[in-house]
Amino acid sequence: MFVSFALLALTAAQTAFGQTGVNCTHPTAFYDQKIDHNATKSGTFRQQYQLIMDYYKPGGPILFLQGAETANLSCLEEMVFEDWAPTLGAAVVQLEHRFFGVSNPSTAANVTQRFATLTLENVLGDSVAFVQYLKKNNTKLRDAKVIAHGGSYGGWLSAMLRLNHPETFYGSIAWAGPTESLGPNSSNPARGNWYTFLSNIYSSYSAEVAAKIKAALATYHGYIKTGTNYEDLAHGLNLCEVPKNTSDLDLIYQSQILNAYTANAQFSYGVLPGLPGLIANPLNKVLNLTLEAHGVLEVINASLSVLFNGACVDWAGQNAFSLAGAEQLPFQYLECRYFPIAADLIPSGTIFPAGSLGYSSDRGKFCSETFNMTIPTHQELSTKYHFTTKDLLAATHLLFTFGTIIPSPDGPRGSYTDE
Repeated sequence: MFVSFALLALTAAQTAFGQTGVNCTHPTAFYDQKIDHNATKSGTFRQQYQLIMDYYKPGGPILFLQGAETANLSCLEEMVFEDWAPTLGAAVVQLEHRFFGVSNPSTAANVTQRFATLTLENVLGDSVAFVQYLKKNNTKLRDAKVIAHGGSYGGWLSAMLRLNHPETFYGSIAWAGPTESLGPNSSNPARGNWYTFLSNIYSSYSAEVAAKIKAALATYHGYIKTGTNYEDLAHGLNLCEVPKNTSDLDLIYQSQILNAYTANAQFSYGVLPGLPGLIANPLNKVLNLTLEAHGVLEVINASLSVLFNGACVDWAGQNAFSLAGAEQLPFQYLECRYFPIAADLIPSGTIFPAGSLGYSSDRGKFCSETFNMTIPTHQELSTKYHFTTKDLLAATHLLFTFGTIIPSPDGPRGSYTDE
C-alpha cells in the first residue's frame, strides 16, 4: 500500500465545497488556461480562482496564494490574508492547482495519459499566465508587485515561482516549503528530518507526555513483531475493524497512529482548520488526554480519539491522507514526477521507534509500476529548477518560514491552554 505523507500545511480555512466554490463569501470564477504551456498549439481548460479586491489601494501588492493538493479551494476570506490585506492595501487572489478540485485539463481513463501535462513547467506556467491575465484585465493591478504564498508543497511551489519566474513574482513567502528531503531514498539523507522535528514538538511541550508516548509506541512496536490480543487492541484503540495479523498492526501504525501524532500537531490552529474531522487546538487536547491516560492503548488512543473526533478508526478503508482534504492520485503522480518528498526514515533519538517506513520506501517501485516513471534525484531537480544551495543563498525577496508551536502550559500538572 502506498500512502503519501506530504500534507498541506497552510490550510487554516473553510473549504469551498461544490463545483464553483459558492460557499465562499467572495465567489470564485474561472479562467481559460492553456492545457500545455510548452506546446505550439494547445487547447484550454477551465481553471478556478478567487479574487478579493475589497482592500486594494494604489501601490499595494497582490498576495497570490499558490494552489496545492487540496480537493476543494480554501476561502481566502477565512485565512490570514484577510488580516494582512487591509494593512497592506493588497489584492488577494488564489489559483486552483491543475488536476485538483474542479480544474482538470483531462479526464482520460488512463492515468498516464490523463496526467501527461501535470509537469512543474505547466503548474508554474499556469500561475504566470494567470497573473499576466489578471494584470492585463484590471488596470488597478497593472503595476502591482506580486508576492507568492503557499504551504508545504504549495510553499515549495511559491518558492519555485520566485526562483524560476522573478520577472512575474517580485517575492515569495514559502510556508514550510521543503528544499532538501526530495529524491529517491538512497540519495536523500534528509528523509529523517520529519520525525525528528515532530518528536521535538511533543518533547518541547512536556517531558512526561513525550516519555509516555515513547514507551507506549515501543510496546506497540513489539506487538507488530510478536502479535497481541487483537480484540482487546481493537477495543482499546476504537478500531472499526479488528486486525487479523501483525501486518495489519503495522499498517495501523504507519497509516493511522503516526498520522494522528502528525496531524494533531501540524493542524493545531486556534480556529477550526476547515479540514474534515479536525477540531481547534487538537494538540492541546492530545497533551491533556495523554497526561491523564493509563496503559499503552489509552496513551495511543489519546491521539487517535482527537483526530477522529470520537469516531472509530477506519484503518481498513479510508486512509488518513484524505483527512487533510487532499486528492491522492494526482498528488502521487506529481510526487513521482517532480516532487518526490520523502519522510520514510525515523532516526534514533526520537519518541518514535527507529526504522524505515514501508509506505515511502516503496515509492520507486510504485512510480515505475503505476506511472512507468523513474523518480528524479535531488541534484537533477535542484539544478533544473534553480534551488541548489548556491541558488537559494543568492536569492532575493524569498522567505522560508519554518515555525513550530509555542508551548503554553497553564494550570495543574501542565494542563495546556488554547492560546
